[in-house]
Amino acid sequence: MEPTWVRAVYLHVMAFIGVVVIVFGVLGFALGVVHTADPDLKGGNAIESIASSLVNIAGSVANDASNNGTNVPPAVTKGLSSAKSELRRQARNHSIDEMLRGLFMALLGLAVYLFHMKRTAVGLPGGASAGHAYAAGLAAGMAAPTAPPPSWTAPPAGPPPSPPA
Repeated sequence: MEPTWVRAVYLHVMAFIGVVVIVFGVLGFALGVVHTADPDLKGGNAIESIASSLVNIAGSVANDASNNGTNVPPAVTKGLSSAKSELRRQARNHSIDEMLRGLFMALLGLAVYLFHMKRTAVGLPGGASAGHAYAAGLAAGMAAPTAPPPSWTAPPAGPPPSPPA
């Protein structure tokens, strides 16, 4: 048989893990909001950052070539423009996914926290024990009861009678 403190420690550790998941979820949600507002903000997906840098380099090479008098085909400038808009759209979609993932994590952490904190009051199966209620009554200024609450006044009834055959 395990000691009584094991259940209480487990419940409090799981509640703490729920709080940690909530914090990471809120941070992910906040970063998703920031990146949705400004998809060009660096620090997002590494592949998107590399692709964006490559498109910017190609665009600057095309601008330098046109400034030096070299004829740049309009298909190149149109292609670079469409690549930039596609990268921007993908960055925004990624940030919306990040925001939703953070919201889901925060809700999951809240569920874990509430589930385990509700059960930290050991005693009755679904809620606060008589000791917690007694302590809460004393803290509220109520008088201490003079007698303990009544327990079983009669033993439980036996099994029901069997039907006649």
